Amino acid sequence: MKKKKKRVSSFKIIVTGSLIAGAIILFCFYLDTKTDYHLIIIDKDGVASQIQTYDSLSMAKDNMRKLQHGENENYMITTDDGTRVAMRYGVLDFRTKKCTVNTEYTIDDRKETGYINGCYGADAIYLDTSKDGKQFKFMMGGVIGWVDRKDVRLLNYYDEKEVSSVSHYVVKDKTFLHKGTTDVTKAEYALSLDIGLPFQETSYDYYYSYDGHYFYSSFSSMSDDYQNDTRKNSINANAPYHNYYQYLSHRSISNYTAEDINTYISKELGYHAYPKGYPMGNGESMLYQSGKSFIDAQNKYSTNAIMMMSLSINETAYGTSELAFTKNNLFGHAAYDASPSKSANQYASSAESILVHASHFLNQGYLNACDGFKGTGTCNADQANRYRGAFFGDKESGMNVRYASDPYWGEKAAAFYRKFDNAMGKKDANFSLLIMDVDHVPVYQKPDKDSTILYYTPTIKHASYLLLDTMKNDQGTWYKIKSDAPLTSDGTQVDLNSTQYQAKVQEVYLLAEDKNR
Repeated sequence: MKKKKKRVSSFKIIVTGSLIAGAIILFCFYLDTKTDYHLIIIDKDGVASQIQTYDSLSMAKDNMRKLQHGENENYMITTDDGTRVAMRYGVLDFRTKKCTVNTEYTIDDRKETGYINGCYGADAIYLDTSKDGKQFKFMMGGVIGWVDRKDVRLLNYYDEKEVSSVSHYVVKDKTFLHKGTTDVTKAEYALSLDIGLPFQETSYDYYYSYDGHYFYSSFSSMSDDYQNDTRKNSINANAPYHNYYQYLSHRSISNYTAEDINTYISKELGYHAYPKGYPMGNGESMLYQSGKSFIDAQNKYSTNAIMMMSLSINETAYGTSELAFTKNNLFGHAAYDASPSKSANQYASSAESILVHASHFLNQGYLNACDGFKGTGTCNADQANRYRGAFFGDKESGMNVRYASDPYWGEKAAAFYRKFDNAMGKKDANFSLLIMDVDHVPVYQKPDKDSTILYYTPTIKHASYLLLDTMKNDQGTWYKIKSDAPLTSDGTQVDLNSTQYQAKVQEVYLLAEDKNR
């Protein structure tokens, strides 16, 4: 008897066929979208040769870093279409947009957003690429951050056609001059800033640093250290440098008088008249005879008069800018890059501008750890709108983080203070500073862990405070500092609506063992 043949359902055939077809389509799609990463060597003559191809960016980067290289040789990783996604010794060009548009980034260790305008500082050093290849890690103006790949250009440091100028330092008259570029394609420098002398032994022609603290004799040795998260090969590895005037607290009270300021402006700078119109005549400046206004603001709000003057010099080109004249705005208040003349604040007089700067922008804002605090309990300075330290600083810490899109804004203002102090007798050169990394560290009312916690520090590197004393007890070592934030008259809490600075109750304490925790 014959067995009946088993019938195969047409439905099953259709389903099975559909699955196979779908798998084939998915596989083809995978092949079509799969990214290959090509490791390429660029010799000293600029000739590029492919070494190997990888299907993993991480593997390609790992092998790139293991390879030895000769002098002026470089390695890079590209995709099939030639897009650069990684480089051994690279420069990121931030000048890729109009000067009215900033480039945003995320700070590496705290996920805070920041911003830089490439027209003020073009070059950053390349450090790494994200796993998905969409972001570059960089350092510039002291900050380590992540920027979208589409917002910058990754350039070969050794190719002079791509990179003709980068940030570096030269020694002149026993001081370091920071040479900064605003266009990496041109062999010229837009700024030359006196930062002091980081160390005595100066046997090299050029020094390199993108944080201003550790200095290197070559770009490659600096890049190697940065990418390995160390500073061991820097020239001053055991003693990081801090530009004194860049890290001096606004809470220091200058030893200069109103007459000293007026003398400097008239005799040293050559401005001997208040302007009658704009454009200003020769020797005319909005800063003429402004000494009393700066000192009056300092006396009421404990905001260093020479720091305020130096900042106004930087913002107004010595008090000669159109904005200073037309709006009496000496500090660039609300002069946003997109529309500086339209958005900037208007004041009745330059004296009012100085007073508002001291009261609103400094005392209640950039120096106030509780700026914008709307919660209950002790405020956390990480949540403050503007406060990242009471010093000029850079893009990692200090006022520069939130005040300006210029990564060297803090350095520029500090250079004007240094110039003033050198010319007028160095009366402000010896304040004691406490500089350390802090991470949500409590600021106590007394040198006792059971005393009131007034506020918590932000999470920043190279935080600077005006140091008054150091003492020890059974709880550890205490730093007595001048409070950045204004306190109430009894010194028990931050004054959220401060109209002055109660100088007698501003001595607060940090426990040494709390730092870097």
